[in-house]
Amino acid sequence: MINGLLARLTENEEVTLRRVAYGQSAVRTLRRPDLARLHQVRLIEDGTNGPRLTVDGQLRFGILPKAASLGTSSFFDETPRTTGRRALNLRR
Repeated sequence: MINGLLARLTENEEVTLRRVAYGQSAVRTLRRPDLARLHQVRLIEDGTNGPRLTVDGQLRFGILPKAASLGTSSFFDETPRTTGRRALNLRR
């Protein structure tokens, strides 16, 4: 069995790992092949509310590359807030 910390992941598998880590995606929206692979290398496990990270999964998530733009500009801090406010106003 390949250790999840050392397993080579595709970009799609990394995206799925991030989505599981953030817990913001319904399991039906996650790619099944990615979930199967992440289970296989023991980065995720089944939880009561869907997949969740294992200890190795948490470590692997922690070392994934982060978006270069985050934390370097106030624009990127303000944009999600502005977009969220606009979305809420559209629903009213």
